Amino acid sequence: MRLGIIGNPRSEDLPEALRRVRIWAADRRVSLLVHQELEPVCTGAGWHLVDAAVLRREADVVLSLGGDGTLLRAAHLVSPEEVPLLGVNIGRLGFLADTQLAELEAALEDLHEGRYTVEARLTLALAVRLDGGGPESEHWALNDVVVGKSGASSMIAVEAEVNDRYLNTYWGDGVIVATPTGSTAYSLAAGGPILVPDTDTILLTPICPHTLTTRPVVLPASVRIRLRVSALERPVVVAWDSWSREYTGQLLEVEVMRASYRVRMVKRQERDFFATLRQKLGWGWDGRRN
Repeated sequence: MRLGIIGNPRSEDLPEALRRVRIWAADRRVSLLVHQELEPVCTGAGWHLVDAAVLRREADVVLSLGGDGTLLRAAHLVSPEEVPLLGVNIGRLGFLADTQLAELEAALEDLHEGRYTVEARLTLALAVRLDGGGPESEHWALNDVVVGKSGASSMIAVEAEVNDRYLNTYWGDGVIVATPTGSTAYSLAAGGPILVPDTDTILLTPICPHTLTTRPVVLPASVRIRLRVSALERPVVVAWDSWSREYTGQLLEVEVMRASYRVRMVKRQERDFFATLRQKLGWGWDGRRN
């Protein structure tokens, strides 16, 4: 097995995690392909430093050592090759990276012995247009796409269409378009529902809407969503996963739809989404169940 490694170089726990991976791999003759940005923390022998192109071409599985932000970056580094990703959480809450650092060796052994499944997660493609022109930029997201106000500026009005049919104009801080994977990220903080990751849906969640009757909407994943902001008096931010850009102009239009490929997430056999929810959100414990 060729194990790729991507990590958060700013994490205090990363050097120890890498040391444990190296010891485990040496005992089983597993090849380690480490993203080159981790060179400063890769002490000792046994590391094969590679760029992202080699990583996505040659790794059988990529190990993400960090929080959800690190795993999102790993997904973008290996796309669109759909290399399976296993997240080990050495960050904070971590819904995507649901294996904890204390379980590192057990998770690696599960990988080595094939005791895992792979979930194909829906992704979003987005195209940004300014002032009625062609696509100014195109991106994709695993978690969400956000059209929102910049900084402490006043409310913005985001006009939303679904399959060329007018849905609503959202007055507030902006709008989130989230995948089922991203339903536990920004959308959840904004009051959106939790979606099971393998549902074929897209979530439209307003951010701090001025009208209290405005609520999130769950849509089929086959739809095309168009978000417009007219007469931009102040910059408007378009964000996708961990990246963002500010725009100004007479008209900003963001088109969002299902992307052509998915991100493949490794799930250990004893893991399930509901157990992750109970653990991460502190839901009530039932003494009749484990």
